[in-house]
Amino acid sequence: MKMKKVAQMVVKKARDNLPGILTAVSVVGTWSAMIFGIKATPKAMEHIEEKKKELKKDKLTIVETVQACGKDYIPAVGSAVVATASGIASAKISMDRTAAVAGLCAATQEALSTYQNKVVETLGETKEQKLYDSAQMDRAKKIIDNSPLKDQLDISHDGKYITIDAFSGRAFWCNIDTINNTQAAVNKTAWDSWDNQTTLNDMYTLLDDPVNLPPLEMGNHLGFGRVGSNMELLDFKVTHGWYREGIPCIVLNYQVWDLYSGKPMT
Repeated sequence: MKMKKVAQMVVKKARDNLPGILTAVSVVGTWSAMIFGIKATPKAMEHIEEKKKELKKDKLTIVETVQACGKDYIPAVGSAVVATASGIASAKISMDRTAAVAGLCAATQEALSTYQNKVVETLGETKEQKLYDSAQMDRAKKIIDNSPLKDQLDISHDGKYITIDAFSGRAFWCNIDTINNTQAAVNKTAWDSWDNQTTLNDMYTLLDDPVNLPPLEMGNHLGFGRVGSNMELLDFKVTHGWYREGIPCIVLNYQVWDLYSGKPMT
C-alpha cells in the first residue's frame, strides 16, 4: 500500500513538472547530439576514405557518402530527434496550461459579473457598494496582518498610506497622487506605444520601487491597451477605509488582461 502511494506521488510530481523535465531532456539531448557528432566524425572520415578506395573514386556521391558513414551518426541523430521532440512537447504543454488558466479566469470573471449584477439587483447600488467596501477592507486587513509592513504602520511615510494591490494581494506604500499619475501614465503609454499595449509590471514600477513591489512572473504577459479590436485601459477602482483607528488604508482593484489571448484575468 505504501509503495502504491509513493508511486502515485512520483507520477503526480512528474506530471506537474513535465514541462521542466522535457526542457531538461531537450537541453541534454542537444549537448549529447553535439558530443556524439564530434566523436563520430573521425570514424566517419575513415569510412569515407575506405569507401573511396573500394569504389576507386576521388569523390563520393551523397548516397555513397551516407552508405559509408551514416551508421556512425546514428547516436547523434537519435539525440537530436529526442531533443527536438522534447522541446516541442514542453512548449506545447506550457502553452496548453497557459490557455487553460486564461480560460478558467475568463469563466471566473463571467460568474463574478453575474453575481455582482444579481447583488445590485437585489440590494440596490448603495447597499451593494457598502457590502463591496466592507469585503475589500476585510481582505486588506488579512493581507496587512501577514505583511512585513505591519510593523511600520506607526512610522511616517511622507504622506503615503498602506495600499493593497488586489490583483497580487500585496501591500505597499502609496498615495492618491501617485495612483492617479500611474493610471494616466499607463494609459498614455498604451496609446503611444507601437503595439498599443503596456504591461502589468510597467504599472507596478510606476506605483512603487521594484524593491518594494517587485514584478510578477506573468506580469509581462498581462496588462492593458489593445486587446483584439478594443482598447482596454487601466481604470483603478479605489476603496478607502481604515486598517485600524488612525491608520488609513487604500485598496486598488482593476481589470487586467492577458495580452496574448485577449481574455480578462480578474
